[in-house]
Amino acid sequence: MTKPKRPKVDTNRARNTDRQTRDARVNRVIAMMVNGQWHGAKSSHELAAEFGVSFHCVHEYAREANSVIRRAFGPEDREALREQFMLGIEALKARALEKGDLRTALGTFDLVARVAGLITQKVDAQVSQGVPSADQARAQLASMQAALTMEIEPE
Repeated sequence: MTKPKRPKVDTNRARNTDRQTRDARVNRVIAMMVNGQWHGAKSSHELAAEFGVSFHCVHEYAREANSVIRRAFGPEDREALREQFMLGIEALKARALEKGDLRTALGTFDLVARVAGLITQKVDAQVSQGVPSADQARAQLASMQAALTMEIEPE
C-alpha cells in the first residue's frame, strides 16, 4: 500500500504574488526605513503576519528596499547622512559618558568603529560573545577611544 502524495505547498508566498503587490510591499518597507520605523527582525515578523507571508519573504522585501534606497542616494547624500549619523552617535556617547553608562558608551564606540571600518568581523564575533564586566567594558572603552583619537597616516 502506498502513501498518498502530499500536495506541494509553496512556503514562499511572495513568489506567487503579482509584481504590483510585491512592489507595494517593498514600498511599504522603504517608507518604514526612511521614516525610522524599521526595526529589523521585529518589523519583519510584524509585516510577515500582516501580509500573510513568511519571515523570509519580508526579509527579501527588506533587501530589495535597502538596494532601492542605496541607489536613490548619491555619494554626496550618503556622506551627509553619515555625518548626521555620526553627530547623533557623538551626542549619545557624550550623554552616556556623562551618566556613567559604560555599556552604552562602549556600544557607541563600537558603532563608530564599525562605521569607520576599524573593526573586522573576527573582532565583532569576539565582542558579541557576552556582556563584558565593568572592568572589561572600561578596558575596551579605553582602547577604542585611543584607536579613534589616534591619527591615521595615509599610505
